Amino acid sequence: MPALLEIDEYSIDGFNLQANADFDGEKESPNALNVDFNIGRSTTGEPRFEVRLFISLNQKDEQFAQAPYRMDLNVVGYFHFPDDTDEETIKKMIAPNGLAILYGIARGTAAHMTGCSRFGKLVLPSVNFIELIKEKGRAEKAQSRRKIPKKTSKN
Repeated sequence: MPALLEIDEYSIDGFNLQANADFDGEKESPNALNVDFNIGRSTTGEPRFEVRLFISLNQKDEQFAQAPYRMDLNVVGYFHFPDDTDEETIKKMIAPNGLAILYGIARGTAAHMTGCSRFGKLVLPSVNFIELIKEKGRAEKAQSRRKIPKKTSKN
């Protein structure tokens, strides 16, 4: 059975890897992973989307001091649904499925690039995209509430 969501193209729009020359492997802490994303829809009304995934690892100096690598990775993918796909299905599928597809690409890229690096292959940890999407939705909702000017009553 073919999937409804199809990826048309993807690219790595940014990749930065730094090995920690002082890392001794004795006191490795869990990698500090940060994942963010943006999703844009075609302005022509077609069910076509641009999904951008931003991954950063051990960005703070204190995190990097205890880890083998610091990394930034930006992946973009272009997706489409069949023209007859209903809007409810599109809304349910684009974020979790588009992000999961791109994260698989990001994991492969990170493993490949670190595989020939000083401390060997790094496999990015699993991410719960459902929770990430919910968290981002809550943050955006809170942000929009802060932008609404409060009405003052006049006596």
